[in-house]
Amino acid sequence: MKFALTMIICSILYKECTDPYEVQQTYDTYKECLLAGYEKSAKKIIEIDSKYINTNVIHIKFNCQPYTRS
Repeated sequence: MKFALTMIICSILYKECTDPYEVQQTYDTYKECLLAGYEKSAKKIIEIDSKYINTNVIHIKFNCQPYTRS
C-alpha cells in the first residue's frame, strides 16, 4: 500500500489554515510518509520568514493517508 502526504499551514492566532496541499510523491510505508512529513514541515518553517511565523503563530499540520488514485 502506498501513502500520500498532505500538509496544511495554520495560524493559531487567527484560527485559519491554508487549503490542504498534497505532496506529489507517494511513500511505500506509513513510517516513510511520517518521516517525510516531519522533514518537509521543518524545511517549510525554515523557508517562511521568522517575523511572519512569530506574528501569526504559524504551525504546520500533516497527514498520511492510503493513496487511492490509480
